[in-house]
Amino acid sequence: MTEAQMESLSKLTTLPYLQGYHAPKEKKGVTIYDKARAYEGLNLFCSGHAPKVYLMTMDGKILHEWGIQFEEVWPNPLPFFASEEHKEFIRKAYLYSNGDLLAIFAYIGLIKLDKDSNLLWSHLGQNHHDIDIAKNGYIFTLGAEDHTLLEMRQKYPQIRLDGLIRDDYISVLTPTGDEIRRISVFHAFYDSDYASYLDFTEKKGDIFHTNTIDIIPESAAQRYPMFEAGDMLISLRNINTIAVIDSEKGTVKWALSGMWRHQHQSVLLDNGNILLLDNQGGNRHFFFKFDRSRVIEINPFTQEIVWQYGEGMKTIFSLPMS
Repeated sequence: MTEAQMESLSKLTTLPYLQGYHAPKEKKGVTIYDKARAYEGLNLFCSGHAPKVYLMTMDGKILHEWGIQFEEVWPNPLPFFASEEHKEFIRKAYLYSNGDLLAIFAYIGLIKLDKDSNLLWSHLGQNHHDIDIAKNGYIFTLGAEDHTLLEMRQKYPQIRLDGLIRDDYISVLTPTGDEIRRISVFHAFYDSDYASYLDFTEKKGDIFHTNTIDIIPESAAQRYPMFEAGDMLISLRNINTIAVIDSEKGTVKWALSGMWRHQHQSVLLDNGNILLLDNQGGNRHFFFKFDRSRVIEINPFTQEIVWQYGEGMKTIFSLPMS
């Protein structure tokens, strides 16, 4: 195999979800809705079959929709490799009170549409998974960047890697979509007291698969002196870890693993606890708790589980793909 072929093969290992597709079942729409047990409200839903986002009622009635074709946003060739599949749907959306919508084309970029789906701006940053908005309107999202082994060893001489890696980063954008800051997740660990967590990573490929970013609010930060409002809570699926990154220094100030596996959507609540989805390995290919997931609320410092859903008769299951 030539060097060019080896490089192409290494790039493939950084792509998520290569084995993640399952044929959909025939059922569609809202199949179960128990009004007595569900909160009333509206749902913002990203379609998996088209680049569309819907605002719908609890029983599935569509009130409004946004949508735009990938080619309308980026008609020219991209400066990096992107999966054709990721051009076909919107991965995540954030709705403003005036009807504007932020949305992500996974591992490609971020767009902003008005209420009539007119494109306001776009940002190419290989952005993925999640969005949060600060009080000043600045946008926090996740991005990804591939680095060769030589690049990483030149910057981090003592690291133990053996191939092309995909490093995640936190991207901070102005309300008009201009990037003003970028924080490498790898460097945030490397330059902190939590550098040993890098030993949990694979030695090449998609080493973190960061899937959540949550800006810590003042109400939660006041409960713990080591957290500041504006710090960033992130979830790193591939090392089964959640971590808080200092908003000023850009380094990890707190991290925790061991209580969950392939977790998603970690959020710091106003009461100071953290809520997340624990996939528990997700399925028979990963761990011993087959076909079982749970939602847990924990005290981040005592590690006490103060509430959970997914045990006993209340079982749920989610594949750990996102």
